[in-house]
Amino acid sequence: MDGVEKVLKEVSYILTHPNLTIAVNTEASNVWSTDRKQFDAVVRTTVRNNLET
Repeated sequence: MDGVEKVLKEVSYILTHPNLTIAVNTEASNVWSTDRKQFDAVVRTTVRNNLET
């Protein structure tokens, strides 16, 4: 179980500390670094919309 726990911790870290210098989606990268509240709101809306379909 130690291996699984390590992988989950690493994935969690990657999701909370993205490498913005190699971002594929530059618009999202810019919003992440300049307006985190807006980024979070867009993500929430996108997830809700995708869950409803």
